[in-house]
Amino acid sequence: MGRLANLLSYYFCLAKGELSGRILDAGCGSGLLSFLIAGVGREKREAIELIGVDIYEKFLKIAEGYDHKILCSVTHLPFRDKSIDSSLSIEVIEHLSKKDGIKFLDELERVTRKYIALSTPFGYKKRESPNMWMKHRSGWVPKDFRVREYKIRYLPNFSKKRWMFIPFAIAYMFWIPSITDKIIAFKQID
Repeated sequence: MGRLANLLSYYFCLAKGELSGRILDAGCGSGLLSFLIAGVGREKREAIELIGVDIYEKFLKIAEGYDHKILCSVTHLPFRDKSIDSSLSIEVIEHLSKKDGIKFLDELERVTRKYIALSTPFGYKKRESPNMWMKHRSGWVPKDFRVREYKIRYLPNFSKKRWMFIPFAIAYMFWIPSITDKIIAFKQID
């Protein structure tokens, strides 16, 4: 269910923002966003400069469809202030310590001109991994984003069948403890 949930996270993050200009995929992993962007049609795709950044070189090597791929930490983005139109980050911030996660948000807000969207599991979800970059190091709740003026939406845990009994729009708009699994945070800059 992880891949489906990530696809839906990207979909909802993209639906809120403008799909043109310089788009940053912060923590791009294996390139799921480029896969979705490829489906928008040639004319719209030509209006997009898609930039993927990740700290894990192995992921960058397999990520396709980006105009630029940059090996770097999301806590030190190599871009000038307000040089990116929209920034997206799906399931990345929980892999950082809380202190580094705050630096990451600072960096996104520094480099982005129009729109930021990100998703993360609701609260701390323990995840160990032999890949040091995939380990969860922090948990995030809506308050962490609201204090920075982000709007919050939610995605249900699709592996729990009970989410099907509640209309998706309600689960998207409101936190429902037994169903909500992911936070989607949006911030309009201008």
